[in-house]
This record gives sequence, C-alpha cells and structure tokens, in this order.
Amino acid sequence: MILQRRLCALILAALLAASALLAGCNSSSDDDNPVDPGDDVWTFETGVTDAHINKVIYTGGLFVAAADSGKVLVRTGSTWTVRQTSTTNDLYDIAHSGGVYVAVGDAGTVVTSPDLLTWATRNSTVDFDLWSVTWGGSLFAAAGNDGVIITSSAGIDWNIRTTGTSIDFNGIAWVGNQFVAVGDSLIIYTSPDALVWTLRHAPGAGYLYAAAASGSRLVAVGFAGSLSSDTIFTSTDGVTWESRQAGVNILNDVIWAGAAFMAVGGNRFCSSTDGLTWSSEEVGSGMLLLQGVAKETTGSRVVVVGAEGAVATRP
Repeated sequence: MILQRRLCALILAALLAASALLAGCNSSSDDDNPVDPGDDVWTFETGVTDAHINKVIYTGGLFVAAADSGKVLVRTGSTWTVRQTSTTNDLYDIAHSGGVYVAVGDAGTVVTSPDLLTWATRNSTVDFDLWSVTWGGSLFAAAGNDGVIITSSAGIDWNIRTTGTSIDFNGIAWVGNQFVAVGDSLIIYTSPDALVWTLRHAPGAGYLYAAAASGSRLVAVGFAGSLSSDTIFTSTDGVTWESRQAGVNILNDVIWAGAAFMAVGGNRFCSSTDGLTWSSEEVGSGMLLLQGVAKETTGSRVVVVGAEGAVATRP
C-alpha cells in the first residue's frame, strides 16, 4: 500500500535524523546538481489540500496530480484547483492519452475524464489496489497488487493480463518501445504490448516503485533499506539490469525530463543526466515523504508532491 512507502520513508527519516546522516545521491553536493546548478530554491505552495498527493504528471500544458479521497489536483498558471472525481477512494496515479485522463487507486478503482471536470467510474474487473497507470500510445496499462496488470484502449473496458507472478507491482511505465513494470522484491517485468510479460530481474530484498527511460537508458527506483544498499537499477535494453548505490534509502518516483532524470523520495530531489551519476538536494526540511515529480515539457518549472498535501515548485 501507499502507506508502506510512507512508513518506510518515516522510519528512514527518523534513522537519518538520529544518526545525523543525510547523504545526497552518490554523495554529490547540492551545488553539483546537473539540472539546475546554483538554483536549488524550492517554493512551498500551501493550502492546496490536506489530502496525501500520490503522483503528479505534466500533460497538455497542465500539472495534474492524483490524491487520496478521490481527489485530482489541477495547476493552471500558478493556481491549483481541487477536483472531486466520481469516487472517494484514494487515487495513486494518473495518465493522459491526449483525449482521456485515467486515474487508478484503492481496491481496483479506475475513473476517467475527458476534461478533468466530468468523471466516470469504470469496472476494472479487479479488486486489488492499483498503484500505477501509463499510456503506451495505443492503450492504457495499470499495475497493482498480486501481480495484476490490466489494459484498456480507451480507459472504459479493461482486461486482465497474465504476468506469471503474484508479487505486487508498484509502478508501470511505457518507455518508448516497451512497457516496464516494477514491484516488491525488486521484480522487473517487460512487455512490448502489455499482453505478454517477461521477468527481467529476479526477486531480491527491496522494493521498486517507478521506472522511466531517456531513450538510451532505463532507470528504476525504489527502497533499499540502508545508505549502502542499491536504490537505483539501470538498463540499456530492459533485459539486463545493473544495481547502483544512490546514497539515499528511498526514491518513490522517477521521470525523464528531456535533459535529465529526476527522482524524489523522503525530502530529497535527485537528478542525473545519464542515469549513472546522481546528485541531490533537500526540498525543505523535515519528513516531507515526497511521492511524485513532474516537469514542464518546454519550460523549466518542476513540481514535487507528497504526503499531507505537500507541494513544492522550482523555479
């Protein structure tokens, strides 16, 4: 559950505070940030919502976020608007095909909207929590507990796909030529069509929460348990994966932002131009439990979101 991520991050933050350890990715300093050197000032946008915000995307000129209690947040200009969808179940992720928005969440919840105003609840055919959803150019794919992956061409009618595992999936992404699904026990599955899935990384100790690709490299991020453990996994083809020590314990989300990977977890924002060497900075102080990150396609604005309505932007 999303609570598991929050508890992991909470425990992590407490341990780090107790031991005075707050390392950046690969121990790089804030000044070494390859994305925005010399400008690491974050502005907190208060009063947006009290709900936990679980994921944010940038699409169609808007920042759009999925939150608890069936809420979707939309940022137009500098103003956030909270929209209530057709459910009160927690929403964990949202995707956009260009014509329809699909948000997924607790107990198999799927809701859709053509305009972020009018929402309809769809039958996902499953009752497992759905943690992630992505648009793959011709269909939506959503992943969740018990190894569940479901697909839909328009977000209305959904079909269950066989994955061959009952291990929970936490994230799914379309990376240009294939789908990548990641989950508990560090599992990584890939598929060219979201129909037939192949195990690429055997189960181990840890969790993976999200994946992204730059075109030349794939990156998966998650929770390792210690600063000396591997929080990032990389691949050039989706078949062979290498683990890397990030210097942080937990990363809940990762995106490719056009010139660099960006990832968040705890109260850290990490970035890398190649997926191999990472730097990080604090986003404020305290236990923010950051869950999602998004960046404008053509502009420079970055938005991070997290527990208890946390929203911060840069610049």
